[in-house]
Amino acid sequence: MTIPRTMLHVLEALNAAREAEPNTVGAPSDFIVITARQTRRMPANSPVLQRMLDTYGGTDNTEGIDSSTEIWNEVQAAMYTPGITKEQYNAGIREPTRSGARTSAGPP
Repeated sequence: MTIPRTMLHVLEALNAAREAEPNTVGAPSDFIVITARQTRRMPANSPVLQRMLDTYGGTDNTEGIDSSTEIWNEVQAAMYTPGITKEQYNAGIREPTRSGARTSAGPP
């Protein structure tokens, strides 16, 4: 299971929990993605997550997410390194560097 598909299932679970317990479960602000090489964040209100939820939410057939290069690239482009401000994120900056910051339109 890929990171995008996992994020969809986590979002579905959070939505179900919020619906069942609206006074104790709130909406997420970001998802934290931890891998062996890095830690990154992704806004929970990202358009790519909403499109996945609209297309695949509530179904048992989410395997198409794993084979979608388009979804993978969009998720990678939406994730950012902690420490980036909202303004920097909106400007396309995803990762700080010593000389400033670099932008990311997705993996090469």
